[in-house]
Amino acid sequence: MELKILRHFVVIAHERSFSQAAIVLRISQPALSRQIKALEDELGTRLLERHHRELVLTPAGSYLYDQAQALLKDAGRIKAGVPRNGSSTGALRISCSEPSVVREVSKALSSVVTDFPNTSVTLTSTNTSLDPLPLGIEEDKYDFFY
Repeated sequence: MELKILRHFVVIAHERSFSQAAIVLRISQPALSRQIKALEDELGTRLLERHHRELVLTPAGSYLYDQAQALLKDAGRIKAGVPRNGSSTGALRISCSEPSVVREVSKALSSVVTDFPNTSVTLTSTNTSLDPLPLGIEEDKYDFFY
């Protein structure tokens, strides 16, 4: 099981459409369908069912969706936490959709910057209609959303 395929599955599950997920991921719909079919074969169970024009997660698909999100988040933290050039560094990327939350989070982050000077902190105010969170997940843009 590859992280790339799990990222694709998460976007499909969120979009509830192979064609829409293919647009978001910028890959062809047939290639995406083949990836999910191979994942279902590997796991020995169906992950998605078609209901009219929408995809619905099966119980196995719901379980995989939750686990894949957690795994992808952990993989991003691992990648960000690997020391580079012998120094202990890290990165924290937070996205908030509410302006009032951005102010509160930025106040709380001041101690992080003080306690961990080699950690870069990025706080973004996100308009989810322009920057959908699943795409942020796929592109590994954020560590935390609110």
